[in-house]
Parts: sequence; C-alpha cells; structure tokens
Amino acid sequence: MAFEKYKLNGKVAMITGASGLLGKEHAKALLEAGAKVVLTDISEKGLKAVKEQLNEQYNLDSIITEYMDVTNEKNIKDTEQKLSEQGLRIDILVNNDAIDPKVNKNEGLIESS
Repeated sequence: MAFEKYKLNGKVAMITGASGLLGKEHAKALLEAGAKVVLTDISEKGLKAVKEQLNEQYNLDSIITEYMDVTNEKNIKDTEQKLSEQGLRIDILVNNDAIDPKVNKNEGLIESS
C-alpha cells in the first residue's frame, strides 16, 4: 500500500493550540495515521469539547488532553513530566499555538459582537 510509509502507529504527537479548528484537523490526520495525540491548550473547556468531538470518530484511548500554556516554561516542563510519568515520549510536535485576542485563558473562545 502506498501510504504504509506514512503510518504513525506507536508514535505520540503533541498538538499545541489544539482546541481551535486547525488543531482539531491536525488531530484527525494524526489519529487516522495511527498516532496517539496529546491535545494541549490554555482552554480546558475547548480541550474537552474537541476531545468529545474526536471521540465520536476515533478511539478515546488515543486522545490525551493537557492544559498547557506555551508562554509558561514551568507549565511546559510540568506537562512533559506528567506525560513521562505515563510512559509517553513526544515523537511529533505540531506547534499550532497562536496569540488570539478573542481567547481568554480561563474561558476559551470569547464571542465577539
């Protein structure tokens, strides 16, 4: 099969800014290729929503969510430690995070008028 070389079985991919539209699409592609995905974002509410949406189509065991603020070095190291304690090592990083003035760290997407 032509796509066998693109299989990611056994690989762990971390996606930053995962609760946005692109984050979810990156996750779908990686899950379809067989990777386990670690969704990270500053919006816990957004992470929960994306995980629920992905769970409709993919195996929940392949989806991990972690609150992570990429502007906070300690928070990044803490997240790495948590994953390490679960026996996970990041093989792939999708650096999808962006500064969005419509997002509040505690509430997620803020509706604009």
